[in-house]
Amino acid sequence: MWDNPAVRLEELRMLENYEAIPLPVREALEGMSPEERRAVTRIITTLGENGFYLEGGHGGLAWV
Repeated sequence: MWDNPAVRLEELRMLENYEAIPLPVREALEGMSPEERRAVTRIITTLGENGFYLEGGHGGLAWV
């Protein structure tokens, strides 16, 4: 998906260890359009390039 956000659902499900992804995450990925996957990929990549990770909750994004 990272290399090809327009990947077909059948191809996505055939990825190695796909079943290891938690079900709610798989369902979210499968429900996204290619445009939505591109946006998510861009956001996650940009966050990672800037040393910002969302592990263990909202991190610095806690709502006030």
